[in-house]
Amino acid sequence: RRSRAERQRRIVAELRENGAYVEYRYFSFTKPAAGVAVRPDQEFFLCTWLRRCLGDDFVCDVDSVGYFGQYAASGAQGHRVANAQAHRVAELVQTLPRLRNLSLDGDSVNRAVLEAMQSLETLESLGLGSNTIPHGGKLSDDDLVPLERAKRLGFLSLRYQPISDAGISHLKECRDLEVLMLLGTDI
Repeated sequence: RRSRAERQRRIVAELRENGAYVEYRYFSFTKPAAGVAVRPDQEFFLCTWLRRCLGDDFVCDVDSVGYFGQYAASGAQGHRVANAQAHRVAELVQTLPRLRNLSLDGDSVNRAVLEAMQSLETLESLGLGSNTIPHGGKLSDDDLVPLERAKRLGFLSLRYQPISDAGISHLKECRDLEVLMLLGTDI
């Protein structure tokens, strides 16, 4: 358990260094309302004590990661600056086994990144929208094939990605999918 906690601590530190937002899963006996996470002040007291003594990474799993990249202006139109930082965040997220919520700049993700993602089966919310608009996304229909494993997915954003009906066909196993954002796609 200690080596797992140390590994997660290093991953979280590097994610934060690269500008990612990281949130932990806290434990409570009372069930929060749908879509509401347990806050640290609502956590079971014994877990709080352990977390304070041993650290978040020993007691809690990373629950959510968000990374939206950096922007730069080019003429009158802003566009996403492709850099190693976005790709490093995507690599680090692949190693977190129990993520439930993930939002990445979809321009830094491809099929290989999704296939290597350990948490694809546990994801409930996934944002892969492009930050380059309009129609500046880089995901293809074939890049969505690994999402066939994401059976718990309830929310998926593919905004401004150049995907078509062929890409959406890979979501047929996502039986819990309630929200699908397709703004600016080819559908």
